[in-house]
Amino acid sequence: MDGIRLLATQGGITDEIMVFPSTVKKAGEKDDPYSLAFAIPNNTPGLKFLSRETFDYGKNSYDHPLGSKFEEGDTIVAFDNVLVPWDRIFILEDSTICNRAFAETNAVVHMTHQVVAKDIAKTEFLLGVVLTLMDSIGIDGFQHVKDKGTEIMLTLENMKSHLFRAEHNAKLDQWGVMTPDFEALNAARNWYPRVYPRLAEILRILGASGMMGIPSYDDFNSEEIGPILHRAMQGKNVEGFERVQIFRLAWDLTMSAFGSRQTHYEYYFFGDPVKMGMAYFDQYDKEKYKDMVKDFLKREDIARPSAIGNKLNV
Repeated sequence: MDGIRLLATQGGITDEIMVFPSTVKKAGEKDDPYSLAFAIPNNTPGLKFLSRETFDYGKNSYDHPLGSKFEEGDTIVAFDNVLVPWDRIFILEDSTICNRAFAETNAVVHMTHQVVAKDIAKTEFLLGVVLTLMDSIGIDGFQHVKDKGTEIMLTLENMKSHLFRAEHNAKLDQWGVMTPDFEALNAARNWYPRVYPRLAEILRILGASGMMGIPSYDDFNSEEIGPILHRAMQGKNVEGFERVQIFRLAWDLTMSAFGSRQTHYEYYFFGDPVKMGMAYFDQYDKEKYKDMVKDFLKREDIARPSAIGNKLNV
């Protein structure tokens, strides 16, 4: 087979690659040739991984506390005349089965459960950085600062509530696997990409110009300028070296190449948020809410004015 596929985070570092449909396709003869799922080893002849430049610049963990440890390699996977053995194919040229695969196997439920858990851990860490930064420069008493911190706290507690509901309402599926409630997870996975860029923005706003005036480890290690920086860069509760370390962490989380990629990655984690939202709207159980309103209006039992007649326009 020949083709191209975008692969985020794990390009070329795993033993095998799994190719599954990422979007629902129209069920029909014309779409069948593009409906397939398979898994093959990463050293299969003809399989190539075209990687972007690394955001780990070989710097120390003071200058790049996140990028130096947690860089994720995004790649374009090229299939150049790759032979996929028959016993490695799960779905082939059947758009109907392809569209049912994620939902009927509950794969999407378990994947989303993992993602929401990841989102919570990420938000906890970001909140910790925000609170530490506030404390280091003594801005945690201002009203607008507290309000921005509250935004992150509310996001965190909302995500925790979604996860709790999903686990609390978990049930055994038809194969005997304990499966979380997808309604709660589906709401969380649609909401988080919309709010994460705001969380990163809050950290940038609170860091202000301090996110640009961030000397390096080598600067502090200089006998000539190190002592000057250590005094000049001090905060309310920390000395210069420690304050800059906090701000470099905030910068690496939001503004460095690594941090910018994280914000972009979260926004498009499950695909275009607008298309995701359209799909969410279409599948949402809307009738019961419309019926609630209709029942309320019926209970009012208001007679139609004689001037407009008794016949309803349908």
